[in-house]
Amino acid sequence: MPLAVLTSLFWAVQSFAEKRTVSAGPSRRDFFYYSCLFLIPFAAIMVFVTPFYFSLSYWLIPIFAGALLFRYGKMAAIVATMKHLVPYESESYMCLSVILAYVIDCLIGVKAFSLFGVLSIVITLLGVFLIADVKLKIKNLQKGIIIRILCDVGLAYCTRYALSYCSNALFILLLNSIIVLIFSWKYKLSDHKKNITVIKLVIIQQFLGFIVLFLGNMVTQQSVTAYSFIRPIELAICILIAMFVKNKSLLYGQSAELSKSRSPKIKDGIAIAFIVAGIVLQTI
Repeated sequence: MPLAVLTSLFWAVQSFAEKRTVSAGPSRRDFFYYSCLFLIPFAAIMVFVTPFYFSLSYWLIPIFAGALLFRYGKMAAIVATMKHLVPYESESYMCLSVILAYVIDCLIGVKAFSLFGVLSIVITLLGVFLIADVKLKIKNLQKGIIIRILCDVGLAYCTRYALSYCSNALFILLLNSIIVLIFSWKYKLSDHKKNITVIKLVIIQQFLGFIVLFLGNMVTQQSVTAYSFIRPIELAICILIAMFVKNKSLLYGQSAELSKSRSPKIKDGIAIAFIVAGIVLQTI
């Protein structure tokens, strides 16, 4: 649990950095490419300062292929959803990933099915429905949320099995290096100059993003359900940040004007309580 709390703290701050980056208007491809590109130097450093292991296996081929597809889907969905949602709203919906991870963990024998597990699903859904509002009617937003949840959980399972064959930092380095090699041919020097504002924001975001990814992968080794517990903790932190930081442009970048009407309300607090209660029930 202390590791999950630490990961949640960094993830909450990274969520606001992510929102600022998306508000700068990058395309899905640019956001995906630069996010992967600027994870590489951080991962390369950590390869030399953390325990290293690698076991060659043909299973790594489907694992890396799946991780690549899920990572692309997740990053593309982040751009699609974060244009309309602020971090605490986004993380409320992402708490649904706990339900999916719990069901899969039960099916593969990592967790045992229980009455408390079913009750937690019902309570969590109630909390999510409370926090949902008219923004869910925005075209493609529902689709983006569903894709993001599916890809987030899928990537977590790929990571869990990949770490049986290679070390944490090495997995991050290899995956993102493969992605950059695949997509680099589409970029010229003039493209990078044109995207300099986005690049600066991505570098800051991915410094935090690497810490989140590295710590999150460590939690994933326990179980994907344990990894999904990070979401409700992060959600609570995002709510506190949104409540006490008055400078909205610092939090949301160019979307600050749109975000003034999105401060947490009493209904949101009640919804968060239901979501957290639902997640806690899964630990019983």
